[in-house]
Formats: sequence, structure tokens, C-alpha cells
Amino acid sequence: MSILKPLIESLRNEDFVFIQTHNFPDHDSLASAFGLMRLLENRGIECRLIYEGDLQRDSLVKMIGMLGIPISHCASAGMNERHKIIIVDGCKGNKNVTDLVGDEVAVIDHHQVKATEDVPFVDIRPGYGACSTIINSYYEEM
Repeated sequence: MSILKPLIESLRNEDFVFIQTHNFPDHDSLASAFGLMRLLENRGIECRLIYEGDLQRDSLVKMIGMLGIPISHCASAGMNERHKIIIVDGCKGNKNVTDLVGDEVAVIDHHQVKATEDVPFVDIRPGYGACSTIINSYYEEM
């Protein structure tokens, strides 16, 4: 059974789910969010990619354009407290992850962090060099 199956089942009735990167996304954060979005969309769950902060690297902006990654700043996302949020490459409570309006339902990260107790799905693997490697493992499982 896939580690993601309970999360996928819990999101089936949502109109869409936000996938939040850390505040100043890097290539790994963006790749993780995009890969997870495609995986969930393949399972019938619509996703919207968001970040808080700035896109600070020209190569990241080029990556977004070349791959057609649909990411937007959270200020333009129209979020409210009923929306579900999955955080990738960061963790609720970290300095680099803003606690946005909405309900955090999952954290997927490769950094050594203290898992927050109020998030139902947590996959933290500090032995992995990149969060996108964790997302790849989901593809392999499925």
C-alpha cells in the first residue's frame, strides 16, 4: 500500500488543494511541488502551487517558464480557512514557511525538523538529499 493512500483518500472531496513551497522557493522545492501536483492530479485531485516571499533566482524563473509550472504568490490565491494545504520542502513552524490561512493537512520534507502534531500526514526523511527524491519515491510506490 502506498504511503500516500490515506492522504489521497482524505482529499478526494476537496475542490482543490494548495501545495505550498517554502517562502523563497528553490529548484528542489519547486520540483517537489510540481511533481506532487502531477501525481495528485493523476489521482483526481486538483492542485494549486503557491509560495510566500519572492522568486529570487533567474534560473528558477526560467524553469517555471520552460516547464509551464503553474505557481503563484499566495496573496493572489484567494485562500480561506477551509482550504487544505500540503507543505513541501519545509515544515509548519519553520522560519522559512509562513503559516498561511488554511488547514495544513500534510508536510513532506527532507530537513531535520520537529514534526508539528496538528498535521495529519507527515513524511520527514532527513536522510534524503532532496525533497524531490521523496516525491520520486511516491511515483515508484504507485
